[in-house]
Amino acid sequence: MKLKEQYRLLLENSEFVADDAQSAVVEKLEILCAQLADDKERHLFGWLKSRQRATIRGVYLWGGVGRGKTCLMDLFYNSAPTRRKTRLHFYRFMQTVHHELKKIRNTRDPLVRIGRNFAKRCRLLCLDEFQVTDIGDAVILAKLLKTLLDEHVVLVMTSNTQPNDLYRGGLQRDRFVPAIRLIESHTDVVEMADGVDYRLQSMSKRTFYFDITNPDTETLIKEEFLNLAHNDEVTQMPLKVLGRDIATRGRTNNLVWFEFRDICDGPRSKMDYIEIANCYRTVIISDVPQLNWELENQARRFIELVDEFYDRGVHLIISAARGADQLYIGKRLVTEYQRTLSRLHEMQTEQYLSRSHDSKQGPAASIDFASS
Repeated sequence: MKLKEQYRLLLENSEFVADDAQSAVVEKLEILCAQLADDKERHLFGWLKSRQRATIRGVYLWGGVGRGKTCLMDLFYNSAPTRRKTRLHFYRFMQTVHHELKKIRNTRDPLVRIGRNFAKRCRLLCLDEFQVTDIGDAVILAKLLKTLLDEHVVLVMTSNTQPNDLYRGGLQRDRFVPAIRLIESHTDVVEMADGVDYRLQSMSKRTFYFDITNPDTETLIKEEFLNLAHNDEVTQMPLKVLGRDIATRGRTNNLVWFEFRDICDGPRSKMDYIEIANCYRTVIISDVPQLNWELENQARRFIELVDEFYDRGVHLIISAARGADQLYIGKRLVTEYQRTLSRLHEMQTEQYLSRSHDSKQGPAASIDFASS
């Protein structure tokens, strides 16, 4: 389905309303779709003469939170006329790069090799929430982006920050400046002007805490998941974190749904929750039991999960056997749960929902995306 048609349906079937800034972005991305289609046709019929791809300028889309940047990029990704495409949250992209660097540590020019490997798999690379906060990532990106662009990979990125403000004030920022110049010279930088905060508008209308004794709760949770997924591809494959599989009820690029027993029982740790919080904007946890003295270990994991999600601005949706104030009735974690209770309440407020998703903390290269 063409991008404009997807956008029209989005306006008809969601909280989105006609928005001049969004319409301008749709026009820009529609042009890029046409260029990719033309390039694909020329490649199919002219590959014997030349395997050299045409250079196509990408798009760097930036602006305030909640303006629909990610949604528009996903619509574009779904309609982009090429099978050789990859869409990743920027944090996941950097995880993959760090993971590959460890595997080929003794290789000459490892970043060139990684960039060329990406180029073999994708003509189009979409990176969501592009941000740079670490000197190591800054140095890596300068060389990696050059290789990707030399290999004619088309970049489409979203960010809350215009290119020239990336990593501003960062350590040895001069080493990152070449990456900024590459972005400016190989993409059309488009600002999503201020307007309605659609994310806040959408999330403020949602229910975040469901009663599992209500016979309709399972249906309501499924509806919430599908509404939040929009048209994104949904998989029910396990998520591999720190070398262990965690079963999921479903997941997309920005959304994951767990059963409580899978996310808070067994060999789970704070490090698992850091990784999940870094990678997913919204997490659903269903069937949380009343946490009594027999479930102290599971309760401790739940407390750690809420702490990490709260710190990173994750939207958390829960179905539970009791209200939050009656959920924990154990003995050992009374003080700790009081903090959790306060945070669960705060995580449903407009002030919390308006926060940006903070994915810059925690270790890297712990989620295996080859199986994602």
